[in-house]
Amino acid sequence: PSSLSKSDQYKQAEYDLIQYWLGECDRQGIDRDAMKRKESECCHALSDLALQQNQKGKAIKWHLKSLKTGYGFLSYGLYTIRLVC
Repeated sequence: PSSLSKSDQYKQAEYDLIQYWLGECDRQGIDRDAMKRKESECCHALSDLALQQNQKGKAIKWHLKSLKTGYGFLSYGLYTIRLVC
């Protein structure tokens, strides 16, 4: 990637931090829906990075996690299926 914020390591660290904050939502008064949207966006970005690296299994894993959040990306799902099949 051309910048650190688009690297696998950065996005994985972002995902881990989001998971931590999701666990803290109730105690800290954090908007859970906003964090779930951030989680979905991060999973989507990780899936996209994996596709760019031709890691199709990893891309599907992250894509399915993005759908699990309830804010998945339907058009991206169709795009992923088209690349994998």
